[in-house]
Amino acid sequence: MAFLAGAFLAFQPGWEEWAEFFVPRAVFLVAIPYVLLLSYLFLRAQLGLWFLRRGKVEEAIAYCEPRLTHSLMRSRGEALGNRIALARAFVWRGDYERARELLAKADSPPKRGRARLELARWRMEVALREENLVRCHRAFDEVAGQLRPASARRELEACRAELALREGDRGAFETALGRANWKGKSLPRTQWVEVLGALRFDPTVGSAGKIGNKDDADLAVHLEVLDSIQEALLNLLPQVEGEVLSIRAELLYRDGHLEEARQQLASLESARCDARSRYEAERVRALVEAL
Repeated sequence: MAFLAGAFLAFQPGWEEWAEFFVPRAVFLVAIPYVLLLSYLFLRAQLGLWFLRRGKVEEAIAYCEPRLTHSLMRSRGEALGNRIALARAFVWRGDYERARELLAKADSPPKRGRARLELARWRMEVALREENLVRCHRAFDEVAGQLRPASARRELEACRAELALREGDRGAFETALGRANWKGKSLPRTQWVEVLGALRFDPTVGSAGKIGNKDDADLAVHLEVLDSIQEALLNLLPQVEGEVLSIRAELLYRDGHLEEARQQLASLESARCDARSRYEAERVRALVEAL
């Protein structure tokens, strides 16, 4: 409106000085409202995720919940982004049922693109936490042929690697892990799966009768990786905290540090846990207490 008012005045009698200023700069000046408008639309679409990255879950829910459907003033892409952000907020809370329902009711999602991969990825994340591997396979298969954008595809492949890990399929695990590490620095989500895979598939990891025989350097690397990614991983999936601490206790146990492993398990009392985390805690606790 300000630009249109300026253009109108530039051609009115008595506004010659304004015309001398405005007309040569009209192209530049017309760009300003468009830049501001595009910035506003972009930031509006990202606000839910902005809240989540800062741990403001309630604010994210309050912002996204009324903005889940597209309209004349809200694009399908923005509505889908709000839906995914809201589902992630419920994942933060451990309310996987609400998250699953939101993701399942996505209104006419795009067939391709980042948003489509993000939708599939979070359907997989929820299914993995709920131990529903069939639904996890279905979510992946819907976008199995979509390879771009590469960054979103890598996150999806990290979930596929964890799915293969749960099923004990080493070949599929290594294939998905290779794709997750393709082009770029390894993501915390991928590094987490690598640590899990080392415990599951690495033949050098000692059994209960061979504790302390695993290469100390290997275990130190896994512990270092786990410590370095813990904050980023918990920002993504807070309810995985109990599982992270349990896996850390298992690494300590397999290195022969039984007392430290017991202390780590004791710290689970104050950790955020979902059903998967509690299962892992009980598994590792039984492993440690068996000695």
